[in-house]
Amino acid sequence: MVTLRKLALGAFMTVSALSAVTMTSCNKDDDKTCAVGYTGSDCKTMVATNYAMNTYKGNGTDNKSGTYTGWSARVTPASTTDGTKILITLQDATGVGAFAFNATLTTNNAFTIDATNALGYTYTGNGTVNESSLSLNINQQDNSGGGDNLVITFASMVKQ
Repeated sequence: MVTLRKLALGAFMTVSALSAVTMTSCNKDDDKTCAVGYTGSDCKTMVATNYAMNTYKGNGTDNKSGTYTGWSARVTPASTTDGTKILITLQDATGVGAFAFNATLTTNNAFTIDATNALGYTYTGNGTVNESSLSLNINQQDNSGGGDNLVITFASMVKQ
């Protein structure tokens, strides 16, 4: 009987301690939800500024057995007034700019590439970004109807 009391008392103390920690760490201000593209206690900081100083590097492949080794990407705010607008700039391993896309954040970590027409192709796509990694899927659609469509995937670019 003494063992059962000690067990019950131990369980009660454990539940009480966890409840106290949970109750004291709950702050109504922590529940604030900012609009997509914004963060901070006042929801005025553009999310893209958290990524702007980052260079992400990695390898990619395409649907025609092409490889893209040592490519890098940068994400910067594309607007001073719209936190959902970002610019993604890709460079090949030699540092030459290969692609630059305007994109729209759909969540603070996911985006879609705004349709871009260039050199007879339409580019679209999507991806994810955070402070440590970036993934990117680019769809290149042949506007001439020739069927030269390409899908390039950078599954895991890592912050350098």
